[in-house]
Amino acid sequence: MTYPWSAGEVLSASDLNAEFASKLPYSYGTATPSTSVDGFLWYDENDTPPTPKFWDGAAFQALTSGKILQIVRATDATDRTTTSNTYVDASLSVTITPQNSTSAVLLMWTARPNLAANTAGYYQITDNSNNALSGAEGVGFYPGTTVTAIYRSGMALIGYSTPASTSALTYKARFRSNTSGVPIGITNSEATGQLYAIEVSA
Repeated sequence: MTYPWSAGEVLSASDLNAEFASKLPYSYGTATPSTSVDGFLWYDENDTPPTPKFWDGAAFQALTSGKILQIVRATDATDRTTTSNTYVDASLSVTITPQNSTSAVLLMWTARPNLAANTAGYYQITDNSNNALSGAEGVGFYPGTTVTAIYRSGMALIGYSTPASTSALTYKARFRSNTSGVPIGITNSEATGQLYAIEVSA
């Protein structure tokens, strides 16, 4: 193989790019390449550091597509109770700022419901506007009438959000009793309550 430069010659990045760009499906710079080659690579220098992207046949996509971009976690080790039959905050929230407006946010709440016999508790995860998330609209726990002591059970609640935003977003854990005045609880002192927000790129 022959090369268009001499042995010992020092080459700049632009020299290498000019030589190889015509032979490989690759480019770099701030101008969007014009291409119809699927998989064409472009180091987008509009970002710092440059973002590696590929042509999917319609647009350039970041190579981070389909990856977990960040995980934010909040914990609570204090027992919580409520007698409200409408949803109230369970004093556990997490704030995340998505890196991409096309990302999805997966929420997971782990807790230990605390219920007496013949009572029911309902649990949900909500967004900034107190709208319940898909998959976590309101999960109920009911120990039945035969329980003679306080009933405690592990719970993992998972919600899904597509906020279409790169602004800070706060998600909250909420709960309620099935009947006004009937107390239900969450035992965080025995099993620390946790709320995770996981950003996944599109």
